[in-house]
Amino acid sequence: MLRLLSCCCFWLLFQFPILALEVHILDWGIEGYTSRSHVARALVAIGNTGTENQQFQLMFRLHPAEPNVPVRTVLQRVLVGPGQTHLIEAPLPVSRYINFDFLEVEVRHPDGGVLGRATRTLEPIGPSQNDIPIGLYCQQDGVCRELQTQITFSGSIEQQGDKAKYLRFLRIRYPPRQWWGYFPLDYVLLAQPLDALNDDQRLALENFVRSGGHLIPIESQVADKTFLRNYRQRPPAGEEQRIGLGSIIRVSTIGHLGSRFVAMKDFKRAAHEPEVSINDPLGYLQQRVGTVYLFPSLLWLLSWLCTFLLAVGPLNFAVLRRLRRPELGWVTIPAISLVFAALLYFASLARRPSDASLDEISISEMDDRGVQAVVATRVRVSSPTKANLKLRLEREAILSNEYEPGDYEHHVGGRGRNYYDLGPPLELDYSLRHLSYAEATFLSVQEFRGTLQKDGSRLLNRTGKSFRDALYITQKHLYFLGPLAAGSAVVLDSVRHEALADHAGRNLFWSSNELDRRLSSADFGQESERLRHRPFSLVEFVEAWSRDSWNQFFKSHDALFLGVSEDAALTAQLHDRYAARKRAIIIAVRFVPEP
Repeated sequence: MLRLLSCCCFWLLFQFPILALEVHILDWGIEGYTSRSHVARALVAIGNTGTENQQFQLMFRLHPAEPNVPVRTVLQRVLVGPGQTHLIEAPLPVSRYINFDFLEVEVRHPDGGVLGRATRTLEPIGPSQNDIPIGLYCQQDGVCRELQTQITFSGSIEQQGDKAKYLRFLRIRYPPRQWWGYFPLDYVLLAQPLDALNDDQRLALENFVRSGGHLIPIESQVADKTFLRNYRQRPPAGEEQRIGLGSIIRVSTIGHLGSRFVAMKDFKRAAHEPEVSINDPLGYLQQRVGTVYLFPSLLWLLSWLCTFLLAVGPLNFAVLRRLRRPELGWVTIPAISLVFAALLYFASLARRPSDASLDEISISEMDDRGVQAVVATRVRVSSPTKANLKLRLEREAILSNEYEPGDYEHHVGGRGRNYYDLGPPLELDYSLRHLSYAEATFLSVQEFRGTLQKDGSRLLNRTGKSFRDALYITQKHLYFLGPLAAGSAVVLDSVRHEALADHAGRNLFWSSNELDRRLSSADFGQESERLRHRPFSLVEFVEAWSRDSWNQFFKSHDALFLGVSEDAALTAQLHDRYAARKRAIIIAVRFVPEP
């Protein structure tokens, strides 16, 4: 008996080696603050005192406060070197509608054995809807206090009260190594040398700004001229300089903060998704260039019904009277009905696709001084029959929201999906019904070979992308560039151009501006039907903004480039399944004024 027990113990040791693993949850969001939307950062430290590289599975479990909400489980695979403490940042899908009591992390051997476990109590969802969270980079406590004092206690008593009520200062102890780690913040106040950040952390901070965040560097404290060099050429003057979707506000010393941020109107929210003129631009682009199931229209059905009634009624009995066999009507009426039913079925069957389809629609935004772009991608999986499909992403991205059959809105972290496999690669399973679809939206930051550059009247395409159609928009003119190959240049004076005022605001029905949309009286069905018979054109994005909206845009920009290509941003695939593919990406390049 003892020999058998010893053999079993030896086998278990061989299958699940005992490793000295330490697991700690260092941060949740930013100092306990989580994003308003869809992703929360979990920072976990794993210490491997073994002598070999080890592949681990991290099992995150978010335990909800409500008893009727199931536990959310997220799986991520990591490789930890020997003798290392590895920091892992996991983008956990959360929901603004669900509070979680605590986070549990298990480190598992690939064969299933639990090697370590840690838990952390979670605070209620934050920040509130009206809060402006500001992250602080400062090495000394006195500097951190002075930063808060200069901002909070400037202005009138009423303005000081508003700032004390809505501004939330968070000292960042664990700098994110991924740009999405800054999602809980609207601003980052940088008052320390950048030497304290490694290359990944510096890139994450830069991409936070490009993706819609706001950076306030104190130039006397930063002491680094290489960071965002293209945007820091002139002496700091407290003016807002656009960088991608975000901005940088440079001040020379801490004492200048109070005069720059006097009231709450001097602050604004971060926007971490591409900003274009059309409301729900990915959905609009999906409708215009993606797979759309065409169901029989009312006119088509009425035509079939009238033809059937004509055939089974007057035409049928006219023939029977001519043959002097009216009693055969008992046979011809069912026969004609069956023939028409079969014809109607096969006619509608010919209009639908026979294979699953995979659409990848992207919108990318960047400026003319950097090569990083914020990319929003919507992937739609459609199937004409019942099917279980697995969507796989080969490139790094975070899940922003998703729609599954039976849902009434796009979301992540709703009550439908409770298990996520972050990979790598990230995989999502879908069970589709007959003639149904599911879609997911992803956010990423990608680096291009170059950007669009303007040299006098010449426009140079150094993005590495070829465009089948392109536009260049200034405050006065709209230039129709046509196809634009990678590495090519075009002389603006030599291409067709028209007044922007002739196109701006021509179709406000799809505008992203709520007031503009109210000015349009078009019916959704009529407008969709009109567009279905019209090939897609980039001019539609120009028409969806009113003249006032374009004037507002050009207050902080010199020009805008729009180009459309058939490339794929994320290279989404269906696992072990053929799918008809449709791809499109619109690249928007903002030309910002000289810094």
